[in-house]
Amino acid sequence: MRQIALAALLVASSPVLADEPNYMPTSATAQEFAEWNAFLDANPLHYNTRPLIVPLTDEFKSLTKRINVEVNRAPYRDDGPRGDEDVWTLLGPDGGDCEDYVLTKRDQLIRAGIPAAAMLPAILARPNDPDGHMVLVLITDQGDFVMDNLTDYIAPWRESRSNGWVFISRLFGGTTWQIIDDR
Repeated sequence: MRQIALAALLVASSPVLADEPNYMPTSATAQEFAEWNAFLDANPLHYNTRPLIVPLTDEFKSLTKRINVEVNRAPYRDDGPRGDEDVWTLLGPDGGDCEDYVLTKRDQLIRAGIPAAAMLPAILARPNDPDGHMVLVLITDQGDFVMDNLTDYIAPWRESRSNGWVFISRLFGGTTWQIIDDR
């Protein structure tokens, strides 16, 4: 895991290539999420200042695949937003909903040595569906890849938009979210 962290330091100054088709194009600042801010207050290890590109090595692929599959085995439980307070937190023994899967995957990857800034939560929506969906975006030197609790396959971001989902916003850094120009 040290090799992954050291390799990430080598590309830490690399800009996120928003003009490249393999990376999510972002534009204006999006709304902040109070749930994210509350999660950060309780979990400062997840704070990052700006996106960071990491190398897509075999070790990185193996680690992310293992964690994605393991976390996806947790039971799904929709804990909001239908009147219940939707708290973004790590998965508990009773499972959780999509953002809880994202935060748990991110937490395990951070503890394995992947920089928080290389893993950004993203919000998706689809027409006529009041409930959004959250995934974890891995920013690599070969593009943005998506970890989703709906599949064990880690897909390039453009391949992950099945069933009418459209990317809306993603974390940029700290508490700042950006709009994704998903056209």
